Amino acid sequence: MISYSIQIIGLSYILSRLNVVIILYIIAVIIVNTCLNNRIQKKYREIYIQLTPIERMWNYLNRISEDYSLGKIIRINNISKFILEKCKANRKIYVDKQAQFQKSNFQYSTVVSLMSVFQEGLIYVFLISSVVSNKITLGDFTMYLAAAMSYTNAVSNLINFTIGLNYTSKYVNDYIDFLNIKDSIDKTGIRKIPDRQNLCIRFENVYFKYPNSDNYVLKNINTTIRSNERISLVGDNGAGKTTFVKLLMRLYEPTLGKIYLNDVDIREYDYQDYISLFPAVFQDYQNFAFTIAENVAFEDAYNPSNISKIENSLEKCGILEKVNTLPHKLYTYLGKGFEEDGVDLSGEENQKLAIARSIYKGGAVSVLDEPTANLSPIAEYELYKQFNDIVLNKTAIYISHRMSSCKFCDHIAVLDKGELIEYGTHKELMSLNGMYAKMFNSQAQYYINI
Repeated sequence: MISYSIQIIGLSYILSRLNVVIILYIIAVIIVNTCLNNRIQKKYREIYIQLTPIERMWNYLNRISEDYSLGKIIRINNISKFILEKCKANRKIYVDKQAQFQKSNFQYSTVVSLMSVFQEGLIYVFLISSVVSNKITLGDFTMYLAAAMSYTNAVSNLINFTIGLNYTSKYVNDYIDFLNIKDSIDKTGIRKIPDRQNLCIRFENVYFKYPNSDNYVLKNINTTIRSNERISLVGDNGAGKTTFVKLLMRLYEPTLGKIYLNDVDIREYDYQDYISLFPAVFQDYQNFAFTIAENVAFEDAYNPSNISKIENSLEKCGILEKVNTLPHKLYTYLGKGFEEDGVDLSGEENQKLAIARSIYKGGAVSVLDEPTANLSPIAEYELYKQFNDIVLNKTAIYISHRMSSCKFCDHIAVLDKGELIEYGTHKELMSLNGMYAKMFNSQAQYYINI
């Protein structure tokens, strides 16, 4: 930018010796061209903003088209044509938007080019007439022509650089705005948890609602979870069970009220130190297209000293025997996306693998949020019984629509429409003959022989 400025000053002096009108004429043409270029940049940004959601949808359509796990759904429902039509419609919108921009760009660019040709033509005419009238020599003609062309380029480059910088800054500002999005979780706490063996977690008047919503998902929750205690959260869909554990694990923050760990607001603890307390398996668990060992231990999978721990975690979930029959045992890949000899585990086996990851992680408070939805009631009961033995000296929180987990729990919390309506032991709640008793009795055929 500085070099352009110095160049413009020097060339302005040279051209002014011939005629100041040339400078004014060049600047007038450049201003017109600049306005047109500015319109092009503005139009491009408008198209860019319009195309962003279209490109996101295209990426999503590509993902579902390539997702092996969705193959059966696509074939059974015969929706390949439906997805293909969505792809075509998406590309048509994209092409139409691009064509609209290219048409405008061509029109503006054509006018800019014509203006530049017209400008150069008039400069040639002016200089040639000056030579013919003996106002300048042929040597001067060459000098002034070069000066005029260089002056035009210098001024145009300076202005276009400024315009480009202005529009580039808008994209940079978009990125900065994204980076500056405020984290909904307060992570400023610095306290470390001094004693992980003796924990007491207390909800005090906790309310929660999602952003831009007027309805509370949880209302006035008051309860205490003590060290080595087993709690079962039960209730209908939408009762707030998963929200409860997400608040506990600091995946959400309470809208009102506070949660305490050993009488200290959990926000005062170091965030990473606090969440390390919770090995969790959620109902929407995910396994990765990595090796089985990596799915359990991630970066520790190739450390020889961790092999026995990985195998122990898999054994406790009843899946080690299956793993040992696979082509590469612990180092067999899940799925065939990256390895031809990768394997596809059953729904039950995938769930057990996710639970093995939770066991490997350890932690003081185990959370199982309906991770056994694909299991039969008896299989679920056996898994909970096994898991209960694994977490013998830990706090555990179970969530399930089925009541098998309640048989192992010290206390049961019944949630209904976001409120804690019943709390007590299995025996106490059955004697109340309330919501819990109704839910349990409705499933009694599964548990009568347990």
